[in-house]
Formats: sequence, C-alpha cells, structure tokens
Amino acid sequence: MYLYKGITGTVLHNEKMPAEIDYKQFKSIIYAVIISDGGRVKQIQKASYPRNFHCALVEWEGSDFYIFLNKFCPLLACATSYSMQGIHFIDCPVLQLFRPYYTVLALEFLNRPVIINHKRGGKIVINADHNLSEIELENINYWQPGRIGEIIYNEWD
Repeated sequence: MYLYKGITGTVLHNEKMPAEIDYKQFKSIIYAVIISDGGRVKQIQKASYPRNFHCALVEWEGSDFYIFLNKFCPLLACATSYSMQGIHFIDCPVLQLFRPYYTVLALEFLNRPVIINHKRGGKIVINADHNLSEIELENINYWQPGRIGEIIYNEWD
C-alpha cells in the first residue's frame, strides 16, 4: 500500500488541496451495501475539519462498528471504537462487499507501526512507501502517530 500526497489532509497555504471523495456517493454506497446484506446504518458523518475521513456507524450481524473512508483517497477501513483516545481497527468481512468501489485496507497494514527517522539536514523519513509532502511529514513528526492507520485516518489540526 502506498501513501499518496494529500492523504493526511494537510497542505501548505499556497498548495491546492487534493480532490475530495464524493460524500453523497459514499453515503449511497453505505446504505445500499449494508442494507442489502441485512445490516442497518445508524449514522453517517461527513468529514469536517479537522477530521480527514467520512464515518459511518453501522450494525451488521448483531455488532456495531464504524466504517471509515479517507476524504482524499478511496481507502476504506473498519473499527469497533473511535474516540479521542484512538481508533481500534478490525478486519470486517462485510467490507469485502465494498471492493468494487473502494480499496479495503487490511488490519495488518493499518496496525503497522510508524517509525520516524531524521536524516542529516532535518529530512524526515518514515517506514512506508509514499510521496507525502514535507508538510505532511512534519505533521507526522509532530503528531507522532503510532500506526499507519492513524496517518490515513486522523484529526490533525
């Protein structure tokens, strides 16, 4: 998996924000997929500053969980809890039904530890394939996410 420039939602003031994923389409797809598979959509929230992801709370097979879609890249993940203390990502079988629309991220990838290194000259390096901008790397250094999933789904201001 590759971390594309703009995925964090952070750009310099003179840079253009990446194109956003269509929220209305996400909402339609969530309802169509979850309801057709016998689930229930409890709540959907559009990404709003500083959160860089859309969020749906759904009930499926007797369990409640969240489905996250990054606002700038079509990357989907699932979690059992989401709060200021963090996100508890899970692998969720129902996400496979979303593969025609989005890239579904595996728990192993989301929970991969982030290692931040500093090179000579102050350059920040992380242990993931990416083309993130310098400001994104600076934010990663500042916020110190523990896992890759916390880079993709964040509330950095």
